[in-house]
Amino acid sequence: MFDLLFTLGVIVFILYRLEVLKPRHFAEIRHRLTKFFDKFLNKVHEAQPPKTPPETRPLFKKPLPSISSPALNMKTTFTTLKWIVLAILLLIGFFMLNPFVNIDAGNRGIVFDKLRGGVQMESFDEGLHFRVPFFQSIIQVPIRTQKIVFTNDSTGKYSRGQNVRQRSQLSAASSDLQDVYVDVVVTYHLDETKVAKIYQEVGLDYAAKKVIPKVADSVKTYTAKFKVAEILPKREEIKQKVSADLKQNL
Repeated sequence: MFDLLFTLGVIVFILYRLEVLKPRHFAEIRHRLTKFFDKFLNKVHEAQPPKTPPETRPLFKKPLPSISSPALNMKTTFTTLKWIVLAILLLIGFFMLNPFVNIDAGNRGIVFDKLRGGVQMESFDEGLHFRVPFFQSIIQVPIRTQKIVFTNDSTGKYSRGQNVRQRSQLSAASSDLQDVYVDVVVTYHLDETKVAKIYQEVGLDYAAKKVIPKVADSVKTYTAKFKVAEILPKREEIKQKVSADLKQNL
């Protein structure tokens, strides 16, 4: 069949190239072929016996309610409202558990996780963060610069401003066993990469437990290396040694 069609195609192409067949001849041929195939298909269709559709049984004995049924519409509306109310209640309950925490400016958030064994080494930066209710609690630790003033001055000129503590003047002794009273101003801040470890080992009151005792000890240690007459002229040297000691041990 393919060979016959191919041969006819070649013959038609040759006749067209020889200008024996004109475009009007192609239109006539297409028209006659269309009529021929229409008659052929009609005869084939008439020769086939009519097909009887298979017997079908209804799936339900009672007819289902139509989509426009008032009962079905009411039931659908009630179901939708029920899920909406349930979703709203779940959302309200979720927010009542306070799953979000805001870390204030100048602070870091320490995560205490009951499921993962207590204090976690990673901390939260400033801003809004998510926590797992019941299992995680957040402790805010300040990392701003703090100042401690050791002085007996009652005017308050050394203790003005925020994040300032005033303590009594430090007492020490010189190498020749003379009493020395020293005014000291210490500024410090916590390393933000180590706040979790500091909280775990020391707690929140880092100044009272670490800074104040270490400052008093360092001042007494380096004051005792000089005679009382040398302390005032060598005040800058003592200051540098105390500062270096504090940086190394705090």
